[in-house]
Amino acid sequence: TMNGLTVVFTVLFEVPIFYLAPRFLQKHGPGKLLLAAGIAYVVRVIGYTIAPHMSIVLLLETLHGVSYAGGKAGSVEYIAQIAPKGFEATGQGLLIFVNYIGIVVGLFGG
Repeated sequence: TMNGLTVVFTVLFEVPIFYLAPRFLQKHGPGKLLLAAGIAYVVRVIGYTIAPHMSIVLLLETLHGVSYAGGKAGSVEYIAQIAPKGFEATGQGLLIFVNYIGIVVGLFGG
């Protein structure tokens, strides 16, 4: 089904981005990776609203790799850089907390 194909497209592009993220981070830093992830997300979501056909949606799904993998890799690296020595794990824990508190608030707050 089309739903299954969208998952295939997201994963096909997500895995290579995770693989290449360390090189990108080393060359450009987490800020640029987070910026690329944000731009890819905006283009993808706006594209969904104007896509005239499901084939366009499949093309937009390729941007999920950049938005998801780039966002995760960039944010983890950013926190690793700014966390005080000895508090790296606490920093990553706070990152996860901030990422998922929105889900909890959304569930209970509507």
